[in-house]
Amino acid sequence: MIRLLLDRGADPNFKHRMGRENDPLCAALNKGRLDVIDELRQRGARLNGVVGAVASQVLVGWVARGPMPEVDKLELLDWMEGEGVDLAGPCG
Repeated sequence: MIRLLLDRGADPNFKHRMGRENDPLCAALNKGRLDVIDELRQRGARLNGVVGAVASQVLVGWVARGPMPEVDKLELLDWMEGEGVDLAGPCG
């Protein structure tokens, strides 16, 4: 579905004014969807807005969800840190 939306011109950096997951990349990170994260990155999604409180929401979401055997959380954390996300930043 994400490919179809992007193929039809959806902005991979779209920010919604409401809700916790205010852009597609944050939603994909929160759900641990590496396939969607990769697709969004290939289409120009940027992590420059994923800092502080948003990164904290992603991490808290992972803890609250519990085990996600299909997701390598350490791989995602390493990737986020490598992209400049402040994982030690303020929480909200």
